[in-house]
This record gives sequence, C-alpha cells and structure tokens, in this order.
Amino acid sequence: MRKLLYVTCLWLLVTISCARANSPFLAKQKNKAFANLGLGLGLDYGGFGVKLNLNPTKNLGFFIGGGYAIVKPGFNAGVTLRILPDKQFCPFVSGMYGYNAAVKIKGAAKYNKLYYGPSFSIGGELWGKSRTGFWNFELILPVRSQEFNDDWDALKNDPGIKIEQDILPVAFTIGYQFKL
Repeated sequence: MRKLLYVTCLWLLVTISCARANSPFLAKQKNKAFANLGLGLGLDYGGFGVKLNLNPTKNLGFFIGGGYAIVKPGFNAGVTLRILPDKQFCPFVSGMYGYNAAVKIKGAAKYNKLYYGPSFSIGGELWGKSRTGFWNFELILPVRSQEFNDDWDALKNDPGIKIEQDILPVAFTIGYQFKL
C-alpha cells in the first residue's frame, strides 16, 4: 500500500509538471531545452558523485545521478519542478527513486548495505550572474523501507555492534552544476 502511495505521489508530480510545461502561458515564453552536469554530495548525486539534469522546458527537469555512497555505488533518478526558473534563486520541488539509506559497520562488512526507495525534496538553485552554472541546495525527505527500519533496529539492539551515529530523518544536498 505504501509503495502505491509513493508511486502515486511521484506520478502526480510528473503529471502536474507536464501539464504546467504544456500550458498556453508557458508556450508564449522562451522555453528552450537545456542540460547541466555537476558534482556534489547528496542522495540525488548518488552519494559523492555526479548528476545530469535534462530540462525539456525551463520549468521541468529530469535527472539521474550516480556516485559512491559510503558502501558501494549509489544511483538515483527523478523529476524536478522548477518554480521561478528565470530568477537568480530558483526554488524547486523534486521526487526521485534510488538509494536513500546506507549502513556501514566498521569491522563487520557483512552488515554494509544500501537501501532503495522514493525520496521527496525542496531546494533551490543559486545561479551566478552569467547563468553558466549554479549551486544546488536541497532538503530531502527519504521514505525508508521497512527492510531498512527492521535492519537498523536489529543493529541498534545487537550488543556486538556499536552505533556511532544514528540515521537522520532528512538528508541534505549541496552541489555545483555547469550548464551544458
């Protein structure tokens, strides 16, 4: 049931984005497609990695990211609705699917694992005056799987495992994107 809710939310975000991108108001605007590539740290960058954004319109973007996520390579893909695309600071909302939790236990590699699921975010693009690149900042709400929650609880209750840092309920992103 929860998976259906997440898929429905992501589908709704894409539908609203496409409807807005095809609106008569936007048709009158200069709506050139563009792409950007960047380096960063966060779920949408696959951990420490790269992210490619493809924007068919200035309000709608699709992305894929890949990188190293503490344990092994992590990947994410999603859609972004850019709210004020012509401003120096462009807020956005985003939905993605991919890795959203990582566990690494020193000295017990058998517990090291990545977990996958949907995540939703709000953020902003801070463009430079030349508009050749921007800083990307996000606050991400990962929807962690029951498998992750069960494994994490088991690790916390295992007397042979010392947990140095608890999992935060949110994640953050920072990166720099270059316009292609």
